[in-house]
Amino acid sequence: MPSKAEISNQLHDVFAAFDETFAGITETQMLRQDFDEWSLMDIIPHVTGWNEVMGESLERVGRGESPVRIGSGVEIFDAWNEKFVAKKRPCSPSEVVNDMLVSFQ
Repeated sequence: MPSKAEISNQLHDVFAAFDETFAGITETQMLRQDFDEWSLMDIIPHVTGWNEVMGESLERVGRGESPVRIGSGVEIFDAWNEKFVAKKRPCSPSEVVNDMLVSFQ
């Protein structure tokens, strides 16, 4: 089983690569709906939102509490995803990317 430090280092490497991926993307590319009806401006808040929920769950478990209850079923996950995306709609592409990077910390 990997140590906490090894897992932390692996996550850091993955998040650094994720950050590099967005370094050269233009605002036009961020807004283009290339993924069914989703743009990168939709996908990134989706990732950010789940990072925040999972981070909160891990903190709660670390305190001996139950993780965040998210429910089950496609409809529940769709509702969470829509909430994450709607929260970031007023934001600029750079704000959305920055929020995602902060969620990885």
